[in-house]
Amino acid sequence: MTSFEKGMKEYLMDRIEFGVRMAGIPFRVRTESEKTRAFFNDFLYVPALGETVPVLEASEEDLARAEKQYKNTLRQKGEAVPDRIGRIFLELTAVHEKMTLALLPHNVFLVHGSALCMDGRAYVFTAPSGTGKSTHARLWREVYGNRVRMINDDKPYIRYDAAERTFLVCGSPWRGKHGLGSNMEAPLGGICILHRAGENSMKRIPAEEALPELLPQIYRPSGREDMVRTLAFTGSLLDQIPVYTMRCNMELSAARLSCSVLTGRELSRQDLQSSDALCFTE
Repeated sequence: MTSFEKGMKEYLMDRIEFGVRMAGIPFRVRTESEKTRAFFNDFLYVPALGETVPVLEASEEDLARAEKQYKNTLRQKGEAVPDRIGRIFLELTAVHEKMTLALLPHNVFLVHGSALCMDGRAYVFTAPSGTGKSTHARLWREVYGNRVRMINDDKPYIRYDAAERTFLVCGSPWRGKHGLGSNMEAPLGGICILHRAGENSMKRIPAEEALPELLPQIYRPSGREDMVRTLAFTGSLLDQIPVYTMRCNMELSAARLSCSVLTGRELSRQDLQSSDALCFTE
């Protein structure tokens, strides 16, 4: 055994490797920490014998880049930048980016938003950070109870099934600060772009109006080929899926309005009596 082979053997002995399935696509993740495997617990997958599965592993360069990007993001938000950032956090951030890039050729794309499922259909609420996506999803859970399941509260994947001409919203372990979500998928019924306001109003918008608001909330890779894929995906999404813009407050009436519009469910007499300033326009 050469010194290189011996070094590689010792290196791999210190690593943990496990299979995961994300948005229907299998991967292997290689890590030095059991905590990283625990993070993926709900998405673990055992590849079949002889199955060729891509391996994702964060290098020291990947960790350094993830740290730099994270600190830059904090500075842009005007938040305090810590002297030290946990290695597990950086590894998960780096693996997330690698996985997202590896999913692009499979027509799977990352969206910044809160995704929930109600009565078998998925709905995605998206907006810049701090607008109230998670709050709006929580209002749905308060109003409609266990009819609502959280798919992912921060970074769901959307997969396009070309054979069925269907967009499916898929869970991921990157669930946001509240940790809400599950390993599930559901056909996408609609997208709602949120804006804060004192009164609630909602309207469907055409693709040309939705594009500049929606595109910043979809992961945009730096490579030309991947960016072309992303733009093509966004165009197909806007062609097939209804997109709405909603000005809303943080009252239960906001959830009642968006649910009635997205699902086509008529507001009940009780909804109308307990909802102030509801407005929907075509």
